[in-house]
Amino acid sequence: FMSSVAYPPLQLRCQQIEKQLRQLSLESFAFPRLGSERLIGNADCCQTSVTSLEQLQLWLPLLGTGTEVIPSPLNPQTYWLKLASPTAPLLPYGDAHGYVSSAEILLGLSKGLTSFPGVQAIKLNSNRTALFVQLQDDSESFQLIPTISVNNPEGQRIYSLVPNGRGNWVVSSRLMLSHR
Repeated sequence: FMSSVAYPPLQLRCQQIEKQLRQLSLESFAFPRLGSERLIGNADCCQTSVTSLEQLQLWLPLLGTGTEVIPSPLNPQTYWLKLASPTAPLLPYGDAHGYVSSAEILLGLSKGLTSFPGVQAIKLNSNRTALFVQLQDDSESFQLIPTISVNNPEGQRIYSLVPNGRGNWVVSSRLMLSHR
């Protein structure tokens, strides 16, 4: 006897969006490579507190291998992501000083999303930390926030970095990623 799980329409749509974003990451040179963590939102795409895509924040786990986190000596809340390997997947988003620019990541995401199915418009949010993606078929938008997992020596995530709006990174106030 097999029971079928009835997923709410929003959860199904989120799973479809995740699959499309992962495919885009593999096919588009402009779009950053994704890490193995699940794309997860402010309500894991299935909680009753989020009833439409418009309210949804999707955290996009980027593949940060070959990088090193360095605290800024100028601001204790700011972090730099140093390119430590010539094969780092985030190398195309580096600045002239060898650091991954969160602004360049957002630009790459924006360029890559132009080939995302059903996208009507993409715009940077007002504090330049995420993208709003407007879909034609849903007449709704969702927010896409790039994130980098920072792991301890045992490989367990201890925190995540998100864009700070000025090209650098800041520690996320929420641990939103879960492993597959």
